[in-house]
Amino acid sequence: MSNNVFVIINNVIMIDTFTIFKELSNKFEQKTITDKLFIHTETRWIEFKKIPKNYSNYINQLLGDKYKQKYSTRDKDHYITKII
Repeated sequence: MSNNVFVIINNVIMIDTFTIFKELSNKFEQKTITDKLFIHTETRWIEFKKIPKNYSNYINQLLGDKYKQKYSTRDKDHYITKII
């Protein structure tokens, strides 16, 4: 897998959520990640190498908004909420 965090899907440049999730895993313990993202500790995301698209913004926030993202209007309305 490439170290590039951006992928092109349907001619739209998007962040590869799995790549930034791996980066987050290197920065925080699993318990911290599951608590911050409100996910089950037994999630199989890593096993399947698939992270739901709507988590990319939350993961990026935990990384200090390291990656600039472009969102469609729908994505902004549905997925962008600051986490504490």
